[in-house]
Amino acid sequence: SGYDVAYGDGLINVEAALEYAIGNNTTTNPVVIPEEEPVEVPTVDVTAPIISNVTGFTTGDQFTIEWTTNEPSDSYVRFDEYGAYGNANLTTAHTLTFTGARGMTFVFTIESTDGSGNNSEDGKWEISL
Repeated sequence: SGYDVAYGDGLINVEAALEYAIGNNTTTNPVVIPEEEPVEVPTVDVTAPIISNVTGFTTGDQFTIEWTTNEPSDSYVRFDEYGAYGNANLTTAHTLTFTGARGMTFVFTIESTDGSGNNSEDGKWEISL
């Protein structure tokens, strides 16, 4: 009985070969099955930055908008009528200064995107010169 498998020019009985290998193994030469090393699964950032502490102030024909985020992210202000302006440097303290004509009012949204592409928006804010 057993399982005969072709080996070389003849047949080998697999069951008998296993019994022989197990029966002839000694403690000085044990069969060791190595354990697999645990694999670290990288965490993926799926959380958008939190925008807080928004402030704005004017000086002459300039206005400055400042805010913070809880993680490094870029700094953009999207004006309703003029598009988005800012920079791609990742930081948690954001400051952008713009120039406009006195008497103008600017309506804008603050935007920050982290290094993983998670985007946050805050506002409709308004500032007048």
